[in-house]
Amino acid sequence: MELIDGDRLCDLLRDYGLGVEVRTRVEKYEVVQPEFFDEYE
Repeated sequence: MELIDGDRLCDLLRDYGLGVEVRTRVEKYEVVQPEFFDEYE
C-alpha cells in the first residue's frame, strides 16, 4: 500500500478516466484601447 496526496490522486483518476471528465475552458475577453478615444476629447 502506498499513500498518495490529493493532487496525485486527482492525476491518477484523470489518467485512468475514473469518475472524472476533462473539459477545456476558453476565456475570451476584450480590452479597451484608451488611445482610440483620444481624438474625441
